[in-house]
Amino acid sequence: MKKVIPKILIWCLGLSLLPFLLILGFELLSESFYDEHDLPKNYGKVGAKLYLGEGKRQPLIVALGGSEGGNIWDKWVGYRKSLNKRGYAFLPIAYFGEKGIPEKLDRIALNGVHDAVLNAAKNPNINENCIAIIGGSKGGEMALLLASYYSEYKAVVALSPSNVNFTSTTNPMIKISFPIVMNTPSFSMNGESLPFVPANWRAKLKGGSGDFLGFYEDMLTNTLAVELAAIKVEKINGPILMMSGTNDELWPSSVMSEMMIERLKLNNFSHNYEHLELYGGHGIWVRHMNMIDNFLSKNIMSKNNSNCR
Repeated sequence: MKKVIPKILIWCLGLSLLPFLLILGFELLSESFYDEHDLPKNYGKVGAKLYLGEGKRQPLIVALGGSEGGNIWDKWVGYRKSLNKRGYAFLPIAYFGEKGIPEKLDRIALNGVHDAVLNAAKNPNINENCIAIIGGSKGGEMALLLASYYSEYKAVVALSPSNVNFTSTTNPMIKISFPIVMNTPSFSMNGESLPFVPANWRAKLKGGSGDFLGFYEDMLTNTLAVELAAIKVEKINGPILMMSGTNDELWPSSVMSEMMIERLKLNNFSHNYEHLELYGGHGIWVRHMNMIDNFLSKNIMSKNNSNCR
């Protein structure tokens, strides 16, 4: 009996280590297939669809989806039509996950997205001096990044956003956009990677087990990387609205939004800014589209708005 107990303990230990060993093996195998030096196929290309509203000199609303990929905003036909009826032009953009554009959320070119926006703004019915951008989740991260680099964006709506450029969430061996291999940033500029917050092994294990919130919370403990990869929201050329869920199950969007609010305060940001914490999860903002509409009406559509002259 005494000899059996150690064997049972050894078996239990081996079984407890099995998930870690499987993840380790999968990580090492994946990295052998992963090219972090050459840019992804179709780098810089996006899928953009322009929907014009009524009248001349229409404000342009750019919309970016999240890590689900594709063009999710284009599928919300009712919302798009409501914007068009109120006199907005609408430009939903797919930046990965469709044919002819990058397959995965890996080093997406900010300049490629911006070029598509500028091209749409050339339409004679659009007021090229009045562009707002909306983004949800990873799209919120990108919307804030774009507006921090390009002054053409006169208002930003960031829905359940992050405050930093995070690691890419890509794996060349599986058709999903979440871990394991994460050696490159989500976003880049002109072929060059932007500073980003990497994932250590502890974070990777959490992500691999499905604990997405823990995955991002762990990465945010890397204070040096967070400082280097922080989105310079103080450089945005217009008002900012952030919305987050108090019980966000995917990443700590409320905490990250508050970090950006503090950054705006420290830099004496001259435009209006607000963070609305809503009781709910990652996608709770979908139930409060009226708040987005009110923000746009006040900051973009208003005839008294000097930002759009």
